[in-house]
Amino acid sequence: VGIIGYYSQFGLLGVSAIIAYIYKFTTNWKYIDLWLKCFFIMKIILIVFDFWGMWAVGMMTYAIFLHITDLNIAKNKSVIKNI
Repeated sequence: VGIIGYYSQFGLLGVSAIIAYIYKFTTNWKYIDLWLKCFFIMKIILIVFDFWGMWAVGMMTYAIFLHITDLNIAKNKSVIKNI
């Protein structure tokens, strides 16, 4: 169940990708829009109960979310630099 089940299937390497995502998101918190923050919190809650990384659809959602988050961080950092 949850991240423990993911660890038992994919090991430390698989879990390290999730930890890296959490670290990157929290270190760039001030550059991320509210709707992405809400989606992140929902994903963190789901890690405990029903891990979304166990299915192909969940991993696709994760990949799209990471891409959108990276674009959002870059956009917001450039806006802050130009001010």
